[in-house]
Amino acid sequence: MCVLAVSKSGYAALPPDLMESELFGYGGGAFTGAKSGGMKGKFELVDTGSIFLDEVGELSLPMQAKLLRVLESSEIQKIAHPGTIHSNFRLIAATNRNLAQLVETGAFREDLYHRLSILELDIPPLRERASDIPLLTRGFIELSVGPKRAREIHISNELYHVFSLYPWHGNVRELKNVLTFALYSLEDEGDVLTIQHLPERFLRELRNTRKERENKTPEGDVLNLTQAGAQAERRTLLSVLESVENNKARAARLLGISRNTLYRKIRALGV
Repeated sequence: MCVLAVSKSGYAALPPDLMESELFGYGGGAFTGAKSGGMKGKFELVDTGSIFLDEVGELSLPMQAKLLRVLESSEIQKIAHPGTIHSNFRLIAATNRNLAQLVETGAFREDLYHRLSILELDIPPLRERASDIPLLTRGFIELSVGPKRAREIHISNELYHVFSLYPWHGNVRELKNVLTFALYSLEDEGDVLTIQHLPERFLRELRNTRKERENKTPEGDVLNLTQAGAQAERRTLLSVLESVENNKARAARLLGISRNTLYRKIRALGV
């Protein structure tokens, strides 16, 4: 089975004609510089497979109309090509925009919206699923430095703590970028990621977020730093243990601590 992914950077910045040729293809001599034998578009290439369109809400209205035709009839009309081509594919689309609101403002076709809304998966922003952060962190580190080096790198409890407090406006992409910066800041012989390895923009945003929370917190509900740290640490422990189905060995590895230290914290924090 063929699987193709088309991201926002792959089509949103392209001129309409070029975008159409990339998605639907063109016949020979379609335009100056075109291949003599034409070119297959993404939808033709993915016949009997799946195609993923990222940021589908960014498509222009003319492109939305062409996409709707393909979805309704499975027919592809290539530029400067006689007749039509059939393609049997599964479409997976994603967007960070509210398509229903775009329909109301006329920026997104209502018929295409209903055609796409067969099975909807609403993925909450990262700040609302902090329990995913430890697993994502370990995964991104392994992707960046490889499995062998990743096993040598530990994440300090303080780092997980600030990660749980950070708003993550850029969601998973921002977490990946922050970790990439931190890994570059980590010296070759170092094996523990701490706050000092984080980019200044992250720390600045974290300080601003803390100030906003302090301004919104009634004086009677203010916690001292020890209490706040203990609560955040307890939340992190609970989320990690839940994510690994209470496997203490795996939880300790994710947290970058020994199992004995993990057991002490579990008892001390009443987890």
